[in-house]
Amino acid sequence: MTPHPFLPGFGPQHDAIEIDDAGHDLEHYPDVRSELIMSHAKTIGLSGELFVDSLLIRHGLTVLPVPESMPFDRLICIDDRHVKIQIKTTTRSRNGYYLFNLQKGHYRSRRGVQRYASDDYDVAALVILPENVAFFSSDYRSGHRIAVREVAFLRANPLASFRRAIDTVLATAPPGQDILPPKGLGVS
Repeated sequence: MTPHPFLPGFGPQHDAIEIDDAGHDLEHYPDVRSELIMSHAKTIGLSGELFVDSLLIRHGLTVLPVPESMPFDRLICIDDRHVKIQIKTTTRSRNGYYLFNLQKGHYRSRRGVQRYASDDYDVAALVILPENVAFFSSDYRSGHRIAVREVAFLRANPLASFRRAIDTVLATAPPGQDILPPKGLGVS
């Protein structure tokens, strides 16, 4: 049988793959300078969001992305209820702890940095990206910290904190009332 010729531009690739600036800068992540981590914060944050998606989807949950203008990052469906997830990602520990500041906005933006309102999200997903672990919390606080020594437990029990947080959120919702996203999201 005669092989079909390749269309122009669709032939086998034999050249070296070029990596864009972000890929080149982060090629040795997490062993990169702090300035590089800060300059690629959006990329690292997206990686944390995708890690949470992967973790929840592979355990059978429906995960919905939401527009960036929303005060939370994902919406998950559990028992016909919607739960708002805010995802924060960190790279390095300090003094034996991974620290998370739950604030929205950016210091260089017109609105600056602001605290989340208590109803902006239901569960915080705190991702330690280099360790490939996440801790889920229903405690509304402006900051969280996870001890480095807890990473092994999170790795061995990836959904333990998620189940605890979800149980708390679903138990505290008023009877008969769903935990719904703000109007305008298009979810009914």
